[in-house]
Amino acid sequence: MSTTVLVTGGTGILGKYLVRKLLAAGRQVIVVCRTPDPSIYADTPSLQWVRGDVSHPLLGLDTNTCQKLAEKTGQIFHLAARTDFKGTSLAEYKPTNIDGVQNIYRFAMAAKAPLHHISTAFVCGKYKGIFAESMLDQGQQFRNFYEQSKFLGESFLRQQQQQLTIPKITIYRPGIILERNPDSDSGGNFGPFTFLDALFRLLLAEQRNKLTPAIIRVRGNRQQSMPFVFDDMVADAIFTLAELPDSHNTTYHLTSSSTFANEEIELLFNQAFGRKVVRWATGEEIRRQPLRPAEELLSRRTRVYADYLDLDLTFSRHNLNKALGKNTLPGLTTEEVLAAFSRFLSCKTNRTNTSRKSTTRQLQPPASEGISDYFNGFLPGFLDQPLLKNLSSLNTLFWLKILNVGTWHIRIVTGCLRAVAPGKAGDFGYTVTPETFLQVVCAERSPQDGFFRGQININGNTREGLRTATALEEFFSRYPYQKGHV
Repeated sequence: MSTTVLVTGGTGILGKYLVRKLLAAGRQVIVVCRTPDPSIYADTPSLQWVRGDVSHPLLGLDTNTCQKLAEKTGQIFHLAARTDFKGTSLAEYKPTNIDGVQNIYRFAMAAKAPLHHISTAFVCGKYKGIFAESMLDQGQQFRNFYEQSKFLGESFLRQQQQQLTIPKITIYRPGIILERNPDSDSGGNFGPFTFLDALFRLLLAEQRNKLTPAIIRVRGNRQQSMPFVFDDMVADAIFTLAELPDSHNTTYHLTSSSTFANEEIELLFNQAFGRKVVRWATGEEIRRQPLRPAEELLSRRTRVYADYLDLDLTFSRHNLNKALGKNTLPGLTTEEVLAAFSRFLSCKTNRTNTSRKSTTRQLQPPASEGISDYFNGFLPGFLDQPLLKNLSSLNTLFWLKILNVGTWHIRIVTGCLRAVAPGKAGDFGYTVTPETFLQVVCAERSPQDGFFRGQININGNTREGLRTATALEEFFSRYPYQKGHV
């Protein structure tokens, strides 16, 4: 059998990780897609691009080309799918998510190659309770046509799978895939980045219009949770399972070992923005107190995702645990999710700042003497003293890198300032422009505003960085620096 692997959907979020994994393992990989993009992967003779379309018979190729492709294909990973929720009818999803599955199956038959199909855990639709990997048609209803189309595509393959014919068919059902390293375009994909993107735009509009910030309510159940799983973890699991000879002809839920609480998502949204900007609200509360215009705007933007904020189901992982063990796809930590959220907002902020560069007045850098005086004269005056009464529980060591000026580290023990010295120390720190630093320590702006505008960046432990900045904001306000104003 040929060792060449054919991948559809190789330019997508999950496909990129899987193709890189296959190439790193020494496989010959053929990526079939409508618009090849060689810039995604490093130039290598192990990778071949084929312009095709799974929604067409023979993958959109002529008979001779398709036959030659089948002859050298030894394994198939089918990831190509329409994954947005914007469609208004099943017919819009049928070409890729239903016809495409049938076309890739016929190609697998011709190639006599194992077929690995990437479905979704949400073929369960609105089913409530424990949904097993062996289950599919339970008479369930669906939240959208995407779910229904994936259900119908998997139903076709399950019928073939039960016949135990060649090719062998393995089905993978990921949970809600979260990008570990999102970019500014990730807001267009399903998941929390859509909410973060909408919130970012609303808060930006508030700043432009100089409106008083208000907490934005989103309809959701704080007591429920979401089956988040990182994209790289899913790709690793698919690759590992495909390498096991006894793992084929079955179905796997690729969901984390524990779900991620909605309550924690709300907390991390607020930490990512550096202040409380959003909270979940029950339907009853919203009926009593109708949504404000900004809240209604967010509701319209994210309406298609609202049902996922009130999930009442559990995905059984019996097959996955049996094949790879219970420690496979562990639950996501708050630090990991916060890092992803913060990275996304940083990308959004950088893009916004770049787009305005031509019209934004550039601040002149302040004199470095003022910053040196803060660290060498003003701040050491608080050594061995409690900074503030409510900071008695603060224990931290971090650094501050002032661009083009220098780096200092600060140690605080039980709320008392113990050290201010040059150099980098601690497991997190801040990189900040000189003018922003002076504005913060002079109490002219908050650290959170600096984060939001991309003028303060956290390096290292993001969560501790946000917590410490929030704790110190009161100190800056109570004891503003008077020297070194610009």
